[in-house]
Amino acid sequence: MFKQTYEAYGYRMEFRWEEEEHAAAVKGVILPNWTRVEEPGEVVFTLRRSEDYIHVEQDGALKSRVDSLDYLRHNLKVHSHIDLATHAPGLVFVHSGAVLTEYGLLALPGRSFAGKSTLVKALVKRGAVYFSDEYAVLDKMGQVHPFPRALSERMPGGEIRFTPAEELGWSPSQGSSPLEFVVVAHFEEGGSWNPVSLTRGQAVLKLLENTVCAQTAPARALGYISLALEKTFCVESVRGEVEEAAEQILDWMKATATRV
Repeated sequence: MFKQTYEAYGYRMEFRWEEEEHAAAVKGVILPNWTRVEEPGEVVFTLRRSEDYIHVEQDGALKSRVDSLDYLRHNLKVHSHIDLATHAPGLVFVHSGAVLTEYGLLALPGRSFAGKSTLVKALVKRGAVYFSDEYAVLDKMGQVHPFPRALSERMPGGEIRFTPAEELGWSPSQGSSPLEFVVVAHFEEGGSWNPVSLTRGQAVLKLLENTVCAQTAPARALGYISLALEKTFCVESVRGEVEEAAEQILDWMKATATRV
């Protein structure tokens, strides 16, 4: 049995697997800001072969079974990252794209398949620094920390292409940043950008809807989000095609920053 333990955001996760080829799935889960440690994990993920399937277990309980290495990597990543987002001490994980622009940090809250990744990539193409296409990680001071997983894009044929965070401007020296802007964007074919300002209370609810620990640690989630939004400009809008939307969002940020 192979074994590796990593510390991420103050939480230790241990991975065990029986076959050498499964190491690639574990490697695909690890983010570049995680640290290999010798201490046992607070949670243990185990990969076991069973006839035609590979079982993914969490602390001995079966979480899923898959029949290919691609599905193994995906399932292991989903289970381990959700567990991390639920249990990392003193942090709140919000489903959100996040980029650092010349005008400040921008969060794009939304669940999977909401178009976060394509919009984040379009903003990076225009000079933004990549923080994440999956989570904005908030601390008790309201600061946002990167979650530098590889940006994932679903290609026309169904294939998923991954771009490492380092190729999108993130670096290990990248620290946290205050949250300056929040855009809740909904894609509609032929949609027109028409941002409507959100009150602080409305913005808090939008982020809470996308917060992993909203049910398990509601007081922490509400407190951290409220603090993070203290001096943040928040809008909601339909958006059209991603390249045009990226330009419109940056123009809005520039205009808003100029008025301050």
